Amino acid sequence: MKSLARLLISHVFISIFVTFFLLSGHIEHPFLIIFLLFLPVLNKGQRFQKIQSKKIRLLNASLCFILVSFPQLLTNPMDWRYLVFLIICIIFSLVYFYTLYQLFKEVNQKSLI
Repeated sequence: MKSLARLLISHVFISIFVTFFLLSGHIEHPFLIIFLLFLPVLNKGQRFQKIQSKKIRLLNASLCFILVSFPQLLTNPMDWRYLVFLIICIIFSLVYFYTLYQLFKEVNQKSLI
């Protein structure tokens, strides 16, 4: 359970860091592409935790896609891309929370055994 809490804390810190730079205006499109390339490094870093689940990769990927589509939602809402990124953000948010729920269930089942 400690590893799961550490995973959530790392996701919160990454989200706060990226959101802070998005709102301050210091992030440009090349940074977002580099952020997506950072995903395999994030997955390797999670390997050192005690959770041995393939769901962590999906969790990290959905978090990255949420954070990449988020700055596009700060633009003009009348543009057609706004709806596309809103749908992407909603879908990956649902995927993130459902995968997190499954991961909680998996960790609880392993701790009961």
